[in-house]
Amino acid sequence: MEQSVVRLLLATLKVCQLDGEVCVPSPRSIHQAVHINNGFGAALYQALSSQSGNLAVSPLGIEAVLTMAWMGAGGDTAQELLEGLLYYDVNPEVFLALGALVSCLESKRPVTFDIDNKIYVQRGIGVPDRYRQAAMEIFRSVPDEVDFINNPDCVTSCINQWAEKRSHSHVVDTLDSIDDKTRLFLLTTAYFKGSWQVPFPENLTSMEPFELLSGRIANVSMMYTRGRFKYARIRDWNAQVIQLPFKDNSFSLLLLLPECRTDLHNLEITVTSLYLKDILHKLQETVVDVYLPRFHVESSLNLKYTLMEMGIRKIFESSANFSGISDKPMYVHDVGQKVVVDVSEKGPGDTKEDALSIFSGPIHLKSTVFRADVPFIFMVVDEPVGIVLFMGRVTDPTENLHAIMPIESK
Repeated sequence: MEQSVVRLLLATLKVCQLDGEVCVPSPRSIHQAVHINNGFGAALYQALSSQSGNLAVSPLGIEAVLTMAWMGAGGDTAQELLEGLLYYDVNPEVFLALGALVSCLESKRPVTFDIDNKIYVQRGIGVPDRYRQAAMEIFRSVPDEVDFINNPDCVTSCINQWAEKRSHSHVVDTLDSIDDKTRLFLLTTAYFKGSWQVPFPENLTSMEPFELLSGRIANVSMMYTRGRFKYARIRDWNAQVIQLPFKDNSFSLLLLLPECRTDLHNLEITVTSLYLKDILHKLQETVVDVYLPRFHVESSLNLKYTLMEMGIRKIFESSANFSGISDKPMYVHDVGQKVVVDVSEKGPGDTKEDALSIFSGPIHLKSTVFRADVPFIFMVVDEPVGIVLFMGRVTDPTENLHAIMPIESK
């Protein structure tokens, strides 16, 4: 793959032009884009899982921003990015599908889902129009030219303001500082807001024990609801799985709960070897009493060394080939992502909607109990599309919960 990737993409865009409109990617390309995203997300989570504490990551955001870098790469740098992103069978239409997929997910209501990606380059490098056009066509984003060399503090402030605005003020102070040797910086923000289809009434939340990985017991704000949910107890995994839908009936929160705290690591290995459809097909609708702690997971991820561990190294080396962006030598300083996942009685995000009736089915039906009182894995998914938007784990629900009103025990 010696030629610049961006020329291949623009050629495809040109072929797909029809009366001024870009053709809609085929269902096969959409399916391939979803398959690649979920596979990359599983590999990324697996690489990050060795870190301690709570964790949240948006694979789609990272894949999109790295694809924007790939569009301007050439030679071995482009080939390595292809392999690291799991684009083994290169079909240029898949990149159109990835952009279309992001737009489709963002347009769904009543939930709010936004992914924004940004590339900052040193002023004076002279980014070609062909790269700007491709970035705009596929990801609705163009590189910003800034002065890393002479004014790194101003650039830091600019990046932080952009991230705060794009994340609806949930992501603040993304960067402490930036190096004046930086010439290229990649950034992605992801934001999700929704309300439960079956809410957790606040008056039923109580303080209950949660066993941390260390074995220590923490008192957490445990929410409660009952309803018909897709659920399974999977003995081979030593785990329970439940899908909690949001009001749009498309997005949902998927929870994977090990039988005991010591099983979390094995569950992470098992889950990241599967695709979303492999998990979802095990679920059956069941009446479930759900106990779920409030949690606020805030992850600031500097992904340079994680990506290098996954085989993406050349973009960070001084010999990197970004000939599609500039004929001057340049390389990626870092890839950063900040993700905030806030789950409460009203749902993830900052929704103000009131809670509805607790029961979605007859109260006399026998129910199963799903009690998340040990560390667990979560995913925000779009079931019809079959894509994972966020994934992570909660090892301590009390972490970062600064403003919880005290609740009396039952």
